[in-house]
Amino acid sequence: MKRVFAVLLAAAMGLCAQAPQAQESPRTVIVMDGSGSMWGQIDGRPKLEIARETVGKVLAQIPAEQEIGLLAYGHRRKGDCGDIELVVEPAAGTGGLITDKVNGMRFLGKTPLSQAVLVAAESLRYGEEAATVVLVTDGIETCQADPCALGMELEANGLDFTTHVIGFGLSQEEGAQVACLAENTGGRYFEARNADALIDALSQTVLSDGPAAKQAPVPTPKASLDGPEAAAITTEINVDWTGPDSVEDYLEIVPATETAATSGSRNYAYTKDGSPAKLIVPADQGDYLIRYIWQGPNGREVIATAPLTVTDSEFAISLPPGPIQAGSVIAVDWKGPNGPLDYLAIRTEASTEAADITYAYTGDTNPLEMVTPNEPGTYSVLYIVEGTGERRIGVSVPLSVVEGTIDLRAPAAVRPDTGFSVAWAGPGSSQDYIDIVPAGYIETYGELKYAYIGGEGPGPRELSAPSDAGAYWIRYISEGAGGRKVLHQIELSVDPDAPDVPTSLLVAATFDVPADFAGTPVQWSAVPLEGQAVSMDAWAMNEFATGPVSGNFEPGVYSVRGDATDVVFTGAVTISADGDNRFTILPDETLSPTTTPDMADGHGPDDGADGTPWADYAYSCLGDQNCPHTDAASGLSFTLPAGWVATSPDMTPASAGAQAAGEQLEHPYVEFYEAGGNMNALYLNPRQWIADNGPCQTTGAGELCLFRNDAAPNDPAAFMAMGALQASLIHAAPAAAAALSADEVESLLDRLAPNRIPAN
Repeated sequence: MKRVFAVLLAAAMGLCAQAPQAQESPRTVIVMDGSGSMWGQIDGRPKLEIARETVGKVLAQIPAEQEIGLLAYGHRRKGDCGDIELVVEPAAGTGGLITDKVNGMRFLGKTPLSQAVLVAAESLRYGEEAATVVLVTDGIETCQADPCALGMELEANGLDFTTHVIGFGLSQEEGAQVACLAENTGGRYFEARNADALIDALSQTVLSDGPAAKQAPVPTPKASLDGPEAAAITTEINVDWTGPDSVEDYLEIVPATETAATSGSRNYAYTKDGSPAKLIVPADQGDYLIRYIWQGPNGREVIATAPLTVTDSEFAISLPPGPIQAGSVIAVDWKGPNGPLDYLAIRTEASTEAADITYAYTGDTNPLEMVTPNEPGTYSVLYIVEGTGERRIGVSVPLSVVEGTIDLRAPAAVRPDTGFSVAWAGPGSSQDYIDIVPAGYIETYGELKYAYIGGEGPGPRELSAPSDAGAYWIRYISEGAGGRKVLHQIELSVDPDAPDVPTSLLVAATFDVPADFAGTPVQWSAVPLEGQAVSMDAWAMNEFATGPVSGNFEPGVYSVRGDATDVVFTGAVTISADGDNRFTILPDETLSPTTTPDMADGHGPDDGADGTPWADYAYSCLGDQNCPHTDAASGLSFTLPAGWVATSPDMTPASAGAQAAGEQLEHPYVEFYEAGGNMNALYLNPRQWIADNGPCQTTGAGELCLFRNDAAPNDPAAFMAMGALQASLIHAAPAAAAALSADEVESLLDRLAPNRIPAN
C-alpha cells in the first residue's frame, strides 16, 4: 500500500491529547508558527508558552519509531514572509530535539500560512504520495496569499491530499478565511474556542486512527427555511427554520453567486438563538441566498437555501456600529421622503401603538443626533411619516443599548466649602451633570451642588463641598431619553479635619519586555484609554532605555507601546492603587517597523493623503526609530514618531490684516500625518477646531489636537503618537532656542513632561 505522510501545522496551539491506537504511524512534520501573534494570551497565558509546554507533552506520547520533524516560520526575522525553515529533518527519535528547538524559538515574524502548507506538502511529494496536513492556527494569513486558491491547487495536483484546519480562538469571519483551505481539499474545519475544544479537534485529526484521519460519510440532515422572498436594504427580517441545530449551526445571507460554505458573511445568526432567526439585510440591492450552514463531522455544509431579492428602499436607517451606551448621543443616518412633519423615533417596539421615548424631526439634518434611552435593552428606531390625517412607519431597525462604562473619582474626604475635582466616565451627553446630595438621598432633584458635563470633553469637573460636615454622595445624573436617572454614585465625607486635597493621586508602574527580548533598547509611551475617569494626559519617554522603566500614573487602563529597532511592543494594562503594577509588554507583529503599511485610501506607500510623497514633507521619520527635529526658523523642537511626517512650522496668522501688519503667531501651526496604517492626523495649534473633531492636549508649543479618524476612531497608534509629541514639543524664539544650555533643556523638559525618563 502507499505510505501515508501527515504534516501537523501548529500555529497557536496546546497540542495535548490522548493518542488512540493508530493503524499506522505516519511520518509527521510539525510546522511551528513563530509569528508575533503567538504572544497573544489564552486564559492569561501567552499562547507560545502553551505551545512550548504542550508540544513537549504530545511528543512524549509518540512511539520511538515514529518519524517526525519540525518546520518553523517567522522565528528569525521580523516582517519577512519568506522566513520558513526546516529545523529538524523528519526521523525517528527526534521528539526531544524538536522540544528543545521549540523552547528556544523566538516569536517575531509574520504568518505565511499558505506558503508553509505548500512547502510542507512539497517536501512530502504530495503529488506522488498520500499526504495530510493538520493546520492549527490562532491567526489568519498575513502574507498576501490566498488560502482558498491554494486549497484548490493542492486538491487538483495532489495524489491523495487532505488538509484539516483548526481555528484556535478565531472569530467566524477569521475562520472563513482559512476554513476553505480544508474544505477545498476535502478536509474539515474545526472551530476551537477553548483548550478542551482544541484537544478534541486534535484527537480527531492528528492522533486519530487511519492513514489520513478522514471521517466516514455521515448522512446530510434535512433543513428548511421560510423567509420573505424580497426585503429592502438594511432592514431586519425573520426567517423560520428547521434543522439539526448543532452547536455552531447558523443562518446567513450571501450573494446568489456564492458557492463556498464559508463565506465570511456579516449577515448571520446562530440557530442556538432560536427560530425565527433575525437577520439584517445587506445594504446593497441584488440577488441573494438565505442559507442554513451545518457544522457536521465533515466540516461546514450548506444544507438548505432560500432566494432573497434585496431591493432599494424609499426608507433606510443606519446606526453606529458596536455597543451603544445608555444615555449617549448617537448620529443616525436616514433616508426618506423628508416630509415637513416626518421624524425619527425611538420606541420599545416597532409598533404604531408604542409611545415615543424620544424623537427628532428630519428637516435638513442628516445624520440626526439622538439621545439613547437610559435603560439598557433592545429598542427600535423608526422613520415616522406624518401626513394629513395619517401616521405610518416607513422603516424600523433594532437598537441595542448597553450599560457601558460609568465611573466617578474624587477625594474620599474634603473640608467644608473646599473646591475639588471630580473625574468621570459616562455617556457624556451635554445635559448630563454631576451633583452632591446628602447620603441616602434618592431623588433626581434638590441637589446641593452640581456641575454640567456640557460639551467640554472628558476632563474633570470642578465642584465645591457643602458647608456642613457630614456624609454625602457624589452622583452622575444622565438626562437620557426616557427621563433622568442616577447612573453611578460614590461616597464623600465633608470633614473640617480632612487632609488637603491632593493635586493628583499617582501610583508607580513599571514596563518591561519579555525575557526573549532582554537587552533590547525600547522607547516607551502610555496613553489612558477613553471612557474612564482618568486624565487623558499621555506619558512618553524622549529616549531609548534598556531594561525595566517606571513612571507615575493615575489608576486606570492604559494602552502601552514600546518602540524598538525591529519590533514594536504593545498591550493594555490596568494600573491600580494597590497592585504590583509590573507589566511585561508583548511584541505586536502587526506594527512591525519593517513592514510596508497598508494604505487606507489607495495611496501608495510613498504618497500622502493629498498625493504628496511622504519623503517630500518638511520633516519625515520613515525609518524604524523616532526622529528628533529642531526647526531653526520657528524655534520649534519635537520628536517625530516613527512612521510619521510633518509640514513646515508656519508662524503666519490666518487673517489678511494681521499678515499685512507683519504679525506672527504666538506658537507655530504644524500638521502631522501617519505615513500609512490608518493615516491618522494631528494638528499643532489648529486655526479652527470643534470638540467633535477630536481631543486636544496642551504642550510646550501650544495645543496639539487629534483629528478623529472615522475608520479607526480609537486607534491606539494615534494616541501613542499624540503622547510622544506632547511630551517632546518645545517652542522658543529662535535666538533663545539657540542659547539654551543642556541643563536648561533638561529643566524645561521636566516641567513639560514630569513623568518622563531623564537622559543619562
